[in-house]
Amino acid sequence: TQAELVREKQSAHLAVRKHRAAAIDEEKTYAYFHAYTAYRHGFRADAVTSWSLMVELFAGDPKKTKHDYYVLLEDMSLNFPDRKAHTRLLKLEQYDDEKEQKQGRAKHCPKLDSLDETMERSTHRILITTGHSGIGETTFRENEDYLKRKVHGRGAIILKPTGGMLDLWRKAGLFRHLQNGLAPGFHWLSSSDDDADNPQGHGAPGKLMLIAETLLRRAEVFRDDACTVKDFIKGAVLATDAAELLGGRTPTLTLAAITLKHEYEARAECAFVGVGYHFDVAGRIAEIGTQLRTVCKWFSRTNERFSALDATVVITNRLAIVFRNSGQFEEEQICLASVRRAHRRLVMLQAANPLAWLVNGILLYAEFLLVSFQRFLGAIALWLTGLTVGWFAVDATAQGWQAAMVGVCGAFFGGSPYNSTNPNWPLAFLSCTAVVVGIFHLGVFVSYLYSIVSRK
Repeated sequence: TQAELVREKQSAHLAVRKHRAAAIDEEKTYAYFHAYTAYRHGFRADAVTSWSLMVELFAGDPKKTKHDYYVLLEDMSLNFPDRKAHTRLLKLEQYDDEKEQKQGRAKHCPKLDSLDETMERSTHRILITTGHSGIGETTFRENEDYLKRKVHGRGAIILKPTGGMLDLWRKAGLFRHLQNGLAPGFHWLSSSDDDADNPQGHGAPGKLMLIAETLLRRAEVFRDDACTVKDFIKGAVLATDAAELLGGRTPTLTLAAITLKHEYEARAECAFVGVGYHFDVAGRIAEIGTQLRTVCKWFSRTNERFSALDATVVITNRLAIVFRNSGQFEEEQICLASVRRAHRRLVMLQAANPLAWLVNGILLYAEFLLVSFQRFLGAIALWLTGLTVGWFAVDATAQGWQAAMVGVCGAFFGGSPYNSTNPNWPLAFLSCTAVVVGIFHLGVFVSYLYSIVSRK
């Protein structure tokens, strides 16, 4: 039975997908992309790309069999090629057309009547649309109002294009309404603390490891030939299944699966023109960090942090290459910043020299500046403000704020240190500090501009 299968999987520390999601769209790329987004977050997912399947799942007598989907991701304008003529699905609610015939999605698919709790009981029903219905804003507003009146669960509308998988999930409100954005009851990573009841030791069961190795081998072989969004999603599914079967208990193999999973997902996002130009790379890197920290707990405490940082460098490097090859320059920059940060921490873990700590602090500040140009300008403003206040405080001639600003700007931007026949050592120190800091920021600025120009 299903309950026995769930208990068996739980005893083997396997991921259990208790809930289902459906991605409904006549454009297969959208359907696969949305379905995989639900799959990666712990749902069993169906891609509904034909009217015949739509009828099989959502038509018929809802009193006999109801759909059991927890999440519905639907396109608004469903123009299935096998749909019968004069079957209108644009409006969600049932209505009478100009010929006084019943139309609407709730009419042709009664199990999608969200105003009847006995028929449609999805917890999240998300309508994904470009916002253009072909007949003005009326239909859009009517569907929006219909979803607000949903009796069971919640309804929402999000507009295409979205910024990749994580952005789709966030705009749908599922990170907010689901714990960590995952399906209820779903988890696939085991902590090393869970090993107490495992007489086999820390490794995954041999048969599961054999299956995972086969899945990863297929994903690796398939990697060079993949060129479409469907191909990339197929590779991501193979890697995701391998990672979930291992559950982190064979850490090195799990890290390889996580690497392939995120690489395929990034390639799918870059290859799909149906998503926005910018992706939520920061959210992806944060997710990778969480996964790596859990997996690397299976290493010894001595190597735990080293292993996590090593894997971070490898994965983010692979992602940076994907984004570079796709012309996603800002996303590449975020990945490179993550690589620099992880590499610096690796060096710092091995350093015992105070001089190395000083160098690490300087590199940390440089990383902070390179994150964005706005941050760089903000840092310069803070330096100029602080140095000007200090200059005014120690200026023995008391020439005022204007003289302090001129002196600081001349030293910071012009490299001209304080010069006077009557030495004022605190002022000379501030002047030299301004020169050094100005030269440092100039170097960072040139480096930042070169990285932009060389990539674009």
